[in-house]
Amino acid sequence: MTFDIAAAARQAKDSSYRLRLITEDQRRRSILAIKTKLETEGARILLANQLDVADAIANQLSGALIDRLRLTETRIQALLEALQQIADSPAVVGQVESQNTRADGLT
Repeated sequence: MTFDIAAAARQAKDSSYRLRLITEDQRRRSILAIKTKLETEGARILLANQLDVADAIANQLSGALIDRLRLTETRIQALLEALQQIADSPAVVGQVESQNTRADGLT
């Protein structure tokens, strides 16, 4: 299987435009849906990750890269907690936190 990085980048850019149009409720529900999927598929994800780690070891990746790749129950739990925190956080998309006007008039 090959991965087309340019196509993935284009898709991510296109998605970013659509994400600016969603409502706060849609944003929150989407994040919670990801959390639910991670909760229900966590065991399967961990099994697949074990294969990925074994492949990384076989290909002699560095210990640091293998550690970054490795998922554990603790890491999954941290992801679940982070998703909940993000879902509970106030809306920030489309808000300007600070703005400066340069000497040449550009903002």
